[in-house]
Amino acid sequence: RTLVMVFCPELGLPPDARASGARSAARERLFEELLEWIRAHLGEPISLTALEQRSGYSRRSLQLAFQQRFGCGPMQWIRRQRLEQARWALLHPQPQDSVGSIASRYGFAQLSMFSRDFTSHFGLRPSELLRDARRRQD
Repeated sequence: RTLVMVFCPELGLPPDARASGARSAARERLFEELLEWIRAHLGEPISLTALEQRSGYSRRSLQLAFQQRFGCGPMQWIRRQRLEQARWALLHPQPQDSVGSIASRYGFAQLSMFSRDFTSHFGLRPSELLRDARRRQD
């Protein structure tokens, strides 16, 4: 009996607690799948409604899950991910890349908003980062 409890401690839990743990693991798996989907679709418009439909979470549950995990709401997290990806692309530009093409690639419809958000987040303009990256490539 002791060995069973050491190797399978969940068997010592009441049935309610075991079911709760299974639900929690399933919710975590759904959340991870949602994050993967978001990362794969950063260049496309993503709405909170789409996240609800994709995950099966309610709007409030999504807000809480992102707040607990990342300290911000889902749309703020998506914006951060887009900015991080754009920063990487600006640091490693292809010859045909421009600030506008990179902004568009990561879902920013307005170049001015991208530039403002990027500068606010990283403390320098995207055009400066791209220019410096091109100098290093030469």
